Amino acid sequence: MLACLAADDWDEEAAHVLGRAAGERELGEIIDRYAPGLPVPSVDLVALARSSTTPAELRDELRLDFRQFNDALASLGPGYSPYSYPDLHEQVFGDFVRARSEAVLDRLRERYAVAAHQGEDISGYAAARGLHDLQPDPDWLPRFITPSEEAMRSRVQEWLRAHGADDDLERPTGLQPVDRLRALNASALDELVPTLVPLVAAWCRRHAVQTPAGWHGAMLLECSLIDGTGLSDLLLSEEQLLDAVGRAVGWPVGMPHAADPARLGLTDKDLAQAAAPSQAPGGSIGAAPRAITIGDNEVRVGRDQFSTIADIASRSIDECFLAQSGRVRLDTVAGLPQPRRRGASPAKPRIVVAKMPQTNEDQRSAIGLVGEVAARAWLLRHYTDVRWRSEVASRLQERGITPTEITPEGPRKAEGVHIGTMYRFKGLEYQRMIIAGVSEGLVPRSSVDNWERTDSARHKRELQRARSLLFVAVTRARDALAISWNGEPSRFLKPLGTTESI
Repeated sequence: MLACLAADDWDEEAAHVLGRAAGERELGEIIDRYAPGLPVPSVDLVALARSSTTPAELRDELRLDFRQFNDALASLGPGYSPYSYPDLHEQVFGDFVRARSEAVLDRLRERYAVAAHQGEDISGYAAARGLHDLQPDPDWLPRFITPSEEAMRSRVQEWLRAHGADDDLERPTGLQPVDRLRALNASALDELVPTLVPLVAAWCRRHAVQTPAGWHGAMLLECSLIDGTGLSDLLLSEEQLLDAVGRAVGWPVGMPHAADPARLGLTDKDLAQAAAPSQAPGGSIGAAPRAITIGDNEVRVGRDQFSTIADIASRSIDECFLAQSGRVRLDTVAGLPQPRRRGASPAKPRIVVAKMPQTNEDQRSAIGLVGEVAARAWLLRHYTDVRWRSEVASRLQERGITPTEITPEGPRKAEGVHIGTMYRFKGLEYQRMIIAGVSEGLVPRSSVDNWERTDSARHKRELQRARSLLFVAVTRARDALAISWNGEPSRFLKPLGTTESI
């Protein structure tokens, strides 16, 4: 502490004298000699030092300058380390940036809007808009307990200039609102993608080029996810939209980036051949599929509706949802209905849960797909690299086996070991199949038996549904089939006389 207060008058001789002090009286005399300008009497300083558990606590009691105190600690050499609070810096700077994120993004949009208009590369915006590289200055740590607003403002302005943007954090922007631009780009994609689908099919057929796998799936879903990259925050030209489509779902090798049949050298005959109907794979088990509601839209469910469901779900995601931080705050819920009870004792507050009709398999798959769309769009907004990976896929890859997950639209690629739920294998066929986890309690679910006493007809329907699903999975194998379970095998396997896991 004296090294901080005495500054230039403190040296090794002073430290040696202090170390040889015989008592508190002599210690007080040494303090008065080397630090006459103390904010408190030397006797009080000694008492404070005795009661403080750390140098930082004594520093705060004396209200010493943080930077000067750290410089003094550094000058003392081994055994003394300057104090720093990196977590606190990150929190304070993060709050500062979030409070001004709209202005920061406006400056970035202004910079890249010019590049977009001139047809230049705008991929830098997608990387910058997440603000992931806008971090506290490490040089602040020995200088501040918490960085000053002036220092943080200067840091943000320096970051904007490094990206070629204006550093004014107060000026309003002249650009259209982000939601408006996203709506315009989404509308343009809605018109462009359906036009491209037959053109790509016709061009690939004519030139004997393999159509990229992405063009067989939910096209509008994949292309609409440019929202997650941030490019839709800018008004995109048709050429830039074509580039975005190519990045989202792939582009045929050698095919020009155009949506004009003449530029692609396609004739009416080429387009007519590409438009020939194809047999849709798979159907639903049991009764005709029902529907789910997404926003104001009621959508029929079933494997053949996945593309439509994904498209509508992606459109329902707004800026308010994407801007969420991901942090959860729990608040007290007020105004809950209270149950009516006999007697004078007041009812205790309780959560009221509405009972909803049980969904069928198609509806559950559709709801899960909506959740995947929402989760992926949010993650792409907040993180630069987002990939889906199941635990099974990770375990296979650890053992040198290439996994390929089956999505609602089918396998992502032809190579590798295809993995997925039994429901995802509907409509597919393989030379060899392994069905794992066919255990009692899983196939069928143990909850199915809850209906046996209350609704026997419902119980029979649910059992038949589970049996049919297993039948579909089993019949996907053409030459060889292996089934395994843990514990007791499913009741559906017992008629086969199996006693050991295969």
